[in-house]
Amino acid sequence: MLVRGVAGVVYNEKIYFSSEYPVGCLFCFDIKEGTTQFVKYFFVENMQGMCHRTALLHNHTAWFIPWDGCRVTCVDLETMEDRYFDITNHNPANGHAFTDYIVYKEKELILVPSGMDLSTLMIINMETQEAQCFPDVIPVEQCIGAYVWNDILCFISDEGEVLSEFDLIERKVKSEKRRKKSVSGAYESILQDKGQVYLIPYEASEVVRIDLEAGNREKIPLPCPKDAYWSGCIIEDGILLYPGKYNSNFLKINVMSKKGTVMEWQKEHVSDDWVTIKEIFSNGKEHLAMGTDGMLFLFNEKGALKKSWNYTTEVEERQAPSKMELQILKRNFLQCSPIFETPHMGLTDLISVVLGE
Repeated sequence: MLVRGVAGVVYNEKIYFSSEYPVGCLFCFDIKEGTTQFVKYFFVENMQGMCHRTALLHNHTAWFIPWDGCRVTCVDLETMEDRYFDITNHNPANGHAFTDYIVYKEKELILVPSGMDLSTLMIINMETQEAQCFPDVIPVEQCIGAYVWNDILCFISDEGEVLSEFDLIERKVKSEKRRKKSVSGAYESILQDKGQVYLIPYEASEVVRIDLEAGNREKIPLPCPKDAYWSGCIIEDGILLYPGKYNSNFLKINVMSKKGTVMEWQKEHVSDDWVTIKEIFSNGKEHLAMGTDGMLFLFNEKGALKKSWNYTTEVEERQAPSKMELQILKRNFLQCSPIFETPHMGLTDLISVVLGE
C-alpha cells in the first residue's frame, strides 16, 4: 500500500501533508526517523481528484488550499483541531478552485482563483481567522497565479498576460481585460522575487522574466525545449524549476548569464505521466520540495541537491480487525469523509492504518 502526498508544511522537524492517495487524509513524515504515520482525515466533499493544491504554515497552524472541493482547511498542529472556511459561489462538483496563494502583509492569506471553475478571490486573516470573498475578480479563463506590486494584485493567464488587477487597499477590481479564452497552456505557474516575476513554462519553450520596476519582459530559452515544469523556487543568482513530467528534469537558470543547467533526478518509475513537485519550506538557505511520486528533495541556497527521501508508506501486515470494527469504521469514514479508493490504497487498507496507530 502506498501513500502519495500533494501539499504539506514543516513543523518541529516533521512534515504534515495532505494526501492525494488516499484523498483527503493528513499524514506526518518524521524527518529524523524517516517514517510516515496517519494522523487524521479531513472532511472532503469531492471523492475524486486532488483534495488540496498547496499548503502553508502560519505560527503553528497549517493552511491547506483546495484544488477540488469548496472548503479551505486549517489545522492547529499542536491540538490537531481543524476548521473549515466555505468558498462563496463555488460548487465542489465544479472541481478546480484555487491555483496558488500569496501572504500579504504577513498575516493575510490571499487565495488566487483558478479561473476555470472559480473566479472568486478569497482573503483570510490568519490571526483573526476571518474570511472575505470577492466574486468575479477575473474573467472565465485559466489563471496560473498572481503577484502583488504597489498593493495591486495582478492575475496572470496561462499565456502570461494580465487578466485583471485588484486593489488590495480599496478591495475592489481596478481593471479587467476580456478576450478570447485561451487553450494554450503555455505557462503553469509564477514566481515573484521582489520586483522580478518569472513565468514557469509547461508547453512554452522559455522562461519569461518580468521586471516590474522597468516594465520590461525578456525570454530565457530552455536548453531542453520539450521539458515541462510545474513550479520552482528562488535561489542565488536565479531560479530552480521543478519538473512537471517524469521525462523532464530539474533546471537551474542563472538570470544574469541566461544559461540553464539540467539536473537529472532518480525517478521512482519510468512514465510519461505528469508529476507535481512543489516547495513546502524555504528559509532562503534551504528549500524543501515534495513530489506526488513519493519523493522529498532538499536543495541548498544555490539549488544543489543536498538530500532526498522517500516518504511513501509501505504498510506492514497487521492483525486483521474484527468484522464489527471494520463495519463501524467503514461506515464512519463513508459518512463523514468519503475516501476515494485507488489501486494504491483501498478503504480496508486505510482502516488498518488507523487501527494500527
